Amino acid sequence: MKKNMLLVVVLALSLSAAAFLVYKAIVATSDMNKYMADVEKLKHEIQAKNAQDIIPTDENLNMIAKDKDAVAAKRRELELIFGNPYRKAVERMAASLGMSADELRKRWKDIYLQEVDKGNPREMIFAKFFEEVGREKEKRAISAFRNALRGSAESLSDANIKGCVMEALGVPRMVPPMVCKQFLCQTIKRIAPPPPTSKDQKSAKEEGAKPSGNPSLFIFGTGKDDKTNTVRFLTFDKYHGDSLPRPEEVPYIFKHIKLLEDMVGRMKKAGLEGLLDISKESVMGRTVNDNYLIFTYTVKVEGKLDAVRAFANSLMEAYKDNRVYVIRSVALDEDDEAGKIFNKTGGGTGASRRSDRSPATPDFSSELGLVLIGSSDVVMAEITLDYVIFTGNELVSEGGK
Repeated sequence: MKKNMLLVVVLALSLSAAAFLVYKAIVATSDMNKYMADVEKLKHEIQAKNAQDIIPTDENLNMIAKDKDAVAAKRRELELIFGNPYRKAVERMAASLGMSADELRKRWKDIYLQEVDKGNPREMIFAKFFEEVGREKEKRAISAFRNALRGSAESLSDANIKGCVMEALGVPRMVPPMVCKQFLCQTIKRIAPPPPTSKDQKSAKEEGAKPSGNPSLFIFGTGKDDKTNTVRFLTFDKYHGDSLPRPEEVPYIFKHIKLLEDMVGRMKKAGLEGLLDISKESVMGRTVNDNYLIFTYTVKVEGKLDAVRAFANSLMEAYKDNRVYVIRSVALDEDDEAGKIFNKTGGGTGASRRSDRSPATPDFSSELGLVLIGSSDVVMAEITLDYVIFTGNELVSEGGK
């Protein structure tokens, strides 16, 4: 060893290094095994968690409940906008009974469904509904409801006011076809009064009174073709003859009348000169998602551009009055003979234009801002529109018919 001291030192150092490396390898292997065991444990925990149902925390559950309540309230608020011409009347009736409109509807629904199961007719259910509040409160409630509908084209009387109240609370109107026909003819005559005859004018002049008829000079039909009766009777001309509505059409006819009353009123208020043509897709409309009923109409109106703009914008803003119109298309034609002749010679670009619009468009002013050739700015506008009614809250049952 003394002779090979250097070799001994080298061997000692080598053995020390080898021992250290063996130690490190053992430690690393141990750590690796531990990590592998931890990974395997985590895999089993993850698989177990995946197999379990997700259980939110109490805090999240409370937040979810609040969100659900907020969404449900907003949904009910939006649903009441769709085809709900009785909304204000129901609110006033509810206020006279010391409750909210939602409370009134819920109470009516509970009693209606309970009594329908017993096979009771609607009139009996109506009486049962007001039993608890007493006769005096019932009178005040009906009076508040009637006053809210003052000015309606439908003549409200003791004979039909109960039907109106029940319709407002979700029960479609059901009357015999003959009664429906009489109602239809009488109400349309108020919506679209006939022009005064020469005899009417002469009689009114002699009596010093205004002649009967349409005081706003709004014209229904052109008087030049067979469509005049269709326009005069707002597409229901066949029921002014011998035909009767089918029983299944009756509740839809009452909804059409409310639509036509509102739409014609908007035409007059916008300053249009007349309704030249009108057609509907069908009496019973079409349903969407079992919760919405859609009536589709095409109307051809005449008036100045500003009046057409005002009418289109009025339809788009009808949601403020609890109605929703969706304008599908607008086509304009100028009503000026001089301009038409000028256009035929090739000197103009023409004034007829169709515009297909999306339901979200809030204002048609830019689309209707046409420059017309000739001395008149009177145009004819053909508008196709959908009228949307929410029917998800209607109470329909054979026992209640």
